[in-house]
Order: sequence, then structure tokens, then C-alpha cells
Amino acid sequence: MQPVHAHAFARVGLLGNPSDAYGGACIAATVEGWSTRARVEPAERCTLELGAEELEGTFRDFVERFDPALPGPALALVRAALRTVGRYHPDWVADSISDPRARFRLRLETDVPRQAGLAGSSAIVVAALRALAAWFDWPLEPGELARLARLAETHELGIAAGPMDRVAQAFEGLLWMDFRTSPDAIPERLDPSELPPLYVAWAGGGRPSGDVHREVRERYERGDRAVHETMEALAAGAEAGRRALARRDADTLATLMDRNFALRSSLFSLEEADCELVATGRRLGPGVKLCGSGGAVVGILPPGTAPETVVDVFRSRGFEARAPVRIAGGAEA
Repeated sequence: MQPVHAHAFARVGLLGNPSDAYGGACIAATVEGWSTRARVEPAERCTLELGAEELEGTFRDFVERFDPALPGPALALVRAALRTVGRYHPDWVADSISDPRARFRLRLETDVPRQAGLAGSSAIVVAALRALAAWFDWPLEPGELARLARLAETHELGIAAGPMDRVAQAFEGLLWMDFRTSPDAIPERLDPSELPPLYVAWAGGGRPSGDVHREVRERYERGDRAVHETMEALAAGAEAGRRALARRDADTLATLMDRNFALRSSLFSLEEADCELVATGRRLGPGVKLCGSGGAVVGILPPGTAPETVVDVFRSRGFEARAPVRIAGGAEA
């Protein structure tokens, strides 16, 4: 049996987020430069590896139960992915338990900055699921991949996670996602050439997304009017951004990105580093917002500004930056 490889790219939210976690709509993209890579190869025992963490067991145990007492906080994401497959596709598992391929080594590597709002956690889950599906010849369309990845985090780990990250990483490219009817809605692929050049700057070390959303989620579920209206406004901004992209109207897109950040700031408490990241970007030009829950921003590269200048400006403030960033993936699924 030959090893198989899979990946998941980092994600940036361009407009609408975090309304996706509250039945809203958004535009997001997977980007080059950061990814999680997974490799599955034959082994004597079922072994999971991620960075310095390693865990041995049996395939049956991994897919039939999720033991939160097991060591390895990063590997918990992988174990949750396996448990989700066992819960929602027991037919696949039943066919695989006696298969020689049930003894394998799943090794993952990631360079997505931790807790930077670039969907690093979901990248681990998506890459693991992709690799295992290829290894076992499981049929796994992008929509089902996104659904399983979301359930792994929400049902098994109790993370307050919206569908945007997993849908973006499962389908890849620049995507319009409307979750107002279903969290499993199929996205619409947009043309990346309609985007102006973008940069990403990051500090890392932000709060886990579940902690960021906890208070707002409680308010939303109580029917808090301000939360509901803000989420509707965020989704409307994403719709307006979709129209601006079609016109290649970078000025309107920048205005909408700035408004997205203002709306988010009206509900969520922000880390000092996040505010400084946005302020640094605004000194360069308009169109700067958080990529996700905090720790990184995406911005429009100002016309006539050299990418190296953007990187130098952020580094002078103690941050890292990459400019321009390119959309990753996007081939028809």
C-alpha cells in the first residue's frame, strides 16, 4: 500500500463573519502560504502523530469512542474527526475494521499560526478527514467533508464553531456562503481575479474561538435584539461585497471591510493586539478587518504601495505580515 497525502489551507474571512456562526452569510477564501499536511502510511499499529504529540491505539477504538482523558490537546482534533466518522458513517467503519489498511500511521504537520483566526484547528480536522478518506477509498464529497469537520468540533469537542471555516477549506478558493437556510448550504465559487491584492498580518496568541463567542452566543440564543440585528447587518455587508466584487469596486469593498470590523467590535471584546493590528493597517489605507476570531487581519494592499512596505510597517510594530497573499485552490470540486 502506497502512502497517501492530503492538505487543508488556511482561511481568511473577507466579509460577513462571524455571522456564519449565527445563520448568516459571508465571503471567505483559502490562501497560500499556510497549510496542514497529512500523510497516511502502513504501520504495525494505528498511530496518530501531530507535532510532538503521538498516540497509539486501534482503529476500532478511535472511531467508536472519544476519550477526552487521553493526552494530546492537538490530537484531540484528530480523534474527534475519527469519532465523527464512526458516529455518522458506521457503514464505512464496519467495512474498514477488518481491512489491512486499518493499521496505519496518520502524521500531520501544520504551519498555520496558532490561535490567529486563520482556521488552524479546522485545517487539522479537514486534512485528517481528507487523508483517511483517500486511504480507505471512502466517498467524501466536499459538502460532506465540511459537515463532518464541523460536527467533530461542535459535537465532540463542544467548540462554538460556525460552518464558514470548514466549508471554505473543503471547497477551497474564493467563496460566497449563505447559511441563512442551512449550515450545510453549498457555496458559490467567486472569481479570485475580482479581488484587489490582499495582505495578511498576524500576532497569534489570540483567544480560542469558543471563548470569543461564548457570551455573544448566549445573548443570541436569548433573542438579544442587538446581536440579531448586528448579525443581519454583517450578512448584508457580505451581500454588498459580492456585488462590489462583480464590479471590481475595490473602494466599496474596503469600506465594507472596515464596517465589518466596526460591527464586530460593537459586540465582541477585542484583544489589544487585534486593535493594534487594525490600526496599523488603517495607517496604510482603508479595508482592514479580522481574518477570524482574532490574532490576524486581512487588508487591501493600497494602490502604489510596495508589498515590502506593508511587511516592514507591520514588523516595525512587532507583527508578522505577508503581502500579497494569493488565493489557494478553487478548482471545481
